[in-house]
Order: sequence, then structure tokens, then C-alpha cells
Amino acid sequence: MLPTRESPQLTDAIAHAAGTLRFCADCGLAICAERLAAVPLAQRCLDCQTRIEEADSLSGSFEIPIGGAPSRPD
Repeated sequence: MLPTRESPQLTDAIAHAAGTLRFCADCGLAICAERLAAVPLAQRCLDCQTRIEEADSLSGSFEIPIGGAPSRPD
């Protein structure tokens, strides 16, 4: 069988369904097993999540879409 190229989203979905490796929605790096054990539905690695939470506390922003810029509530 020839090797195929899967999209990162497909690879992540397969890994999530199998309960294995998942990737950060922001930086694309693998989310460590310890983080997934603590937060099973984590979409971001600890570094990216920490960066976002620190930015939230400094800017007063409450919502940050995955892979996007902060948005302020109206």
C-alpha cells in the first residue's frame, strides 16, 4: 500500500477516537498525556493554554476562539 497524507484534523480525530495522541489547535504540537489525563477534551497544549489565560487576565478578554485572536464581549 502506498503511503497517504492525512490532514492534521483527520489525524487528530483518529487519535482522539483511539484515545491516543492529540495535537494543539494553536501550535500543532502534541498535547502531553498528563494534560489529557487532567483535561481529556483539551484543545491546546499547556503552554498555549497558559499564554491565552495570561493574555485574558491582562486584557480583560473572555473569549478566544481556537486558533484565533481574542474577542472582547460587547
